[in-house]
Amino acid sequence: MKKVGTIIIAIGLAFLLAAPALALDAGNLTFGGEYRVRGFSHSAVYLDENDATDAYYDMRLRVKTTYNVTDNISLTTRFDALDRTWGTADEDVSDAENIDFDAAYMTIKTPLGGLIIGRYPTTKFGTGLADSAAEEDRIIYVLPIENWTFVTFMQKTSEYDKGTEQSDDDNHKYGIVSQYKGKNFTAGALLGIYDYKHLPSPEQLDRAYLGEDLATTELMAYVPEAFFKGKFGNFGFEAEIDYATGSSKDATDGSGDLDASLLMYLAEASYDAGPFALRGGYLYISGDEDSYDDEVTCFGYFERSADLDKAFILTGNDGDARVGAGLEGSLGTYYGYPGTPYQGNASIGTVAAGEVTPFYNAAVRAGIKMLYAGVTYSPIENLSLDFLYANAKADEPATTILIPGSGGVSIPRSTAGFGKIDDDMGNEYDFTLTWKCLGNLEYKFVAAYLDAGDFWKQGFDSVDLEDTYTLYNSLTLTF
Repeated sequence: MKKVGTIIIAIGLAFLLAAPALALDAGNLTFGGEYRVRGFSHSAVYLDENDATDAYYDMRLRVKTTYNVTDNISLTTRFDALDRTWGTADEDVSDAENIDFDAAYMTIKTPLGGLIIGRYPTTKFGTGLADSAAEEDRIIYVLPIENWTFVTFMQKTSEYDKGTEQSDDDNHKYGIVSQYKGKNFTAGALLGIYDYKHLPSPEQLDRAYLGEDLATTELMAYVPEAFFKGKFGNFGFEAEIDYATGSSKDATDGSGDLDASLLMYLAEASYDAGPFALRGGYLYISGDEDSYDDEVTCFGYFERSADLDKAFILTGNDGDARVGAGLEGSLGTYYGYPGTPYQGNASIGTVAAGEVTPFYNAAVRAGIKMLYAGVTYSPIENLSLDFLYANAKADEPATTILIPGSGGVSIPRSTAGFGKIDDDMGNEYDFTLTWKCLGNLEYKFVAAYLDAGDFWKQGFDSVDLEDTYTLYNSLTLTF
């Protein structure tokens, strides 16, 4: 019996060794990816002169494979390996930081279009507004017709039906997309439909932060988006507008129904003059001065914009250089409680026990109005030097706070003795060097400085702010 088992194992190993070779010989298997090493040095990310400089390296190997089962059917997978900080031992990290499969989907081509089914990496639509690279469980239908591409999709965002007595209780997102690619331009429109049975409202999130059980509400919302990107001779232009409207009901804690009306847009013009390229633009993301009334207006609560990357500190997504470990995070991630500002690791007034990240939720509620201008100089084909200036102001700084333990009662900040929040977020100055040095090898260096505005004092004039800067290096090998 042992001999038979040994033979079976040997045959199995032979097939395992032979199968990849046969697939490669037949041209059925393709792979690619990148290996990336990054270095960071962040100073005063909490805008406190006593903050220690945050300096470290990290790395990540990303591999994507596609197996062409037939001419019309393929299977694609993607995994990240060693996605961790340098100096971290194997026993100190999770399995996901060693090898983490984050995508697996099949592609089926038919005479009437194509299907993509599985966990699929999302792609940027337009300029990056309301976009954040992630892997989502989707069924996608794609129909290309000459210069047009039409897409519909269904996304399962959260599962609440399985193993419960509930039905029709999940969070789903649906989308309809059309895009046209002309000779000098690309334009597109998207309608997103959010059918969420479990979504905490801003007030419910804050009440949970203050110790109450997390409650949810049912949301139905519609998000139309449109973009244009064109290049006409030396002149370029891109713009996008996103709007969201909807309502919520049936809150599990009995709180009232809400209406949502949210807006954000971006417009940028550029001009090429020899080795120089000039650009200037304006970004707007709506905020909400009162998070506890019956209308939600801050777009950051509804959808992130982590792929925007217009200013490294204010809107970047590359290496946690953001203020308080998150201006981008707070512009696109809604959480926490805005009642008390924090300086460094010490609270300026206590509303709840425990440490929280400074500025952890200030910018998302306030929104942003950012004017920026930049110039890129390319002395040789594979080298570019970029300089950027950005000025940012809050759209609607918070004017109310929630009283802890009140069951949802809010009062004006002035009644609580808090000062008015300034809208000045500050001025950012960035220098970026990008060098494609050896074909598939790219080196990038960024030096970014934020002259922090009084918005970050959150109404406490006695707070002394320290400006923040970051130095960033990356070396990326693509294959």
